[in-house]
Amino acid sequence: MRSGPDDTAHRPGARSPLLSEPRTSGALLLVVAALLVAHSVLVVVRFGLGVDFPGRDSLFRLVRLSGEYGLAGWFSGVLLLVVAQRLWRLSRRPDGRRDRREAVLAGVFLYLSFDESMGVHEQLVDPVAALVPVGGLLTFAWVLVALPLLVVLAAVYLPWLRSLPSPAGACVLLAAVAYVGGAVGMEMVGGAVFDAGGAQSLTYFAASTLEEVLELLAVVAFLATLHWLEEVRAAGPQARATDRPAAPPTSAAPVTSARSSTTGSPSPAWREENTSLPWPGSSKRWTTSRAPRSVPPTSPA
Repeated sequence: MRSGPDDTAHRPGARSPLLSEPRTSGALLLVVAALLVAHSVLVVVRFGLGVDFPGRDSLFRLVRLSGEYGLAGWFSGVLLLVVAQRLWRLSRRPDGRRDRREAVLAGVFLYLSFDESMGVHEQLVDPVAALVPVGGLLTFAWVLVALPLLVVLAAVYLPWLRSLPSPAGACVLLAAVAYVGGAVGMEMVGGAVFDAGGAQSLTYFAASTLEEVLELLAVVAFLATLHWLEEVRAAGPQARATDRPAAPPTSAAPVTSARSSTTGSPSPAWREENTSLPWPGSSKRWTTSRAPRSVPPTSPA
């Protein structure tokens, strides 16, 4: 039987992974939007209009998206910590054992949460810059350490990504591209602007703003996808089956008239379909429990 619209909306796996937690995701997106608006207003006030007022710089450090020690850095660290907790919970299998890849990935996000709050990667800039010449896109030299690690991580987790249900795999890939594109890609763009002397320019702050927004949106999308995976795995294999339209009813075979319209005797077609019945002149015995019908004799022509 085909499910009605209400059943489909509440069945695990029936919705898009990105819409599996509409209220939670909506609330998180509102926080991201509020941080973005506050950051953008203060960037324009400080660097675009040059307006000064008491506490302006302290307020800017508090709400700017690119700071590790402000509200945005704290919020991002909390989100990454929730991702780590959800991955750790998701890694537990019904038999009590844990999926190693998901458990290790939970550890990766635990470190990212700590790094986002404390700015650990920033401490790599000077040591790496002392070993290799940097500049342009590599001004923030920590990306030289991050890029090889990302390649290894992608190679290790590609089989895991392919093992996920197709909608979840696509959403995880989208979130990963957005997060890496923001954290590393836009960091390199911002480094090039910074190296060209635009550290206090609107261009630099636009690049850093886009970097942080991409990271936050990617984490929110990944959280929703993990929730979807939890629902599907908890519901069992039947939740992964796609809805199929009900098969159309098969038309009943045409009923063959039992008697000829002209002679009143059983028609040849009906006799062929009911060969278990004895007909006049046949040696077959009755094979059913029904009593034989009396066939009226035909009148001679």
